[in-house]
Amino acid sequence: MKSPLGLEARLPVFELFKDSLFLLWAKRSRLVTMFLPIIVVLVVLERYVGEILQSFAEQTGSDVAGEFGGLSTEFWVLNLISFLLSILLATTVHRFTLQEQSQWPKNALRIPTPSDLRYMIRIIQVIVVTVLLGSMLLSVLFAIFPSLAAAVASVGAGGSMASMGLAPLVFLILALAVGYFGARMSV
Repeated sequence: MKSPLGLEARLPVFELFKDSLFLLWAKRSRLVTMFLPIIVVLVVLERYVGEILQSFAEQTGSDVAGEFGGLSTEFWVLNLISFLLSILLATTVHRFTLQEQSQWPKNALRIPTPSDLRYMIRIIQVIVVTVLLGSMLLSVLFAIFPSLAAAVASVGAGGSMASMGLAPLVFLILALAVGYFGARMSV
């Protein structure tokens, strides 16, 4: 298959994955010394955000999944910081693994560059489109199979065992479809 520009549209994903693993393994000692501190910061942030979610669920006495609106500003700020640091880490490690040793000091953790910000905007676009696709697929499924919508709704209300078995299957199929689409968009 050719692209509109006449280029070959086949991407050697397995070879790229294999090469990246080889490069990461070959540079593992340098990777650990350069990036372990930021990884520890990210782990601490995620742990703290998890505790915020748990205390929110205990205070409200409900499941947090559908009630993100009442969460504190601290939760959203920490998630934003974690998101930005994750983007910075991903782009920095990617550059690090692809460049030769003389370029490594330039690729230590740094102030985000315009390319990091473009990458972040692209990730946000992929997430938004993927979530919209998932909600559209769910709407279409419920429109085509109204009994399916009733079965999924009854699970939340402590419904029958048959509907409890059907709902995870629906969400698994939906998650696979959305995951596939998100992965394709990311590449």
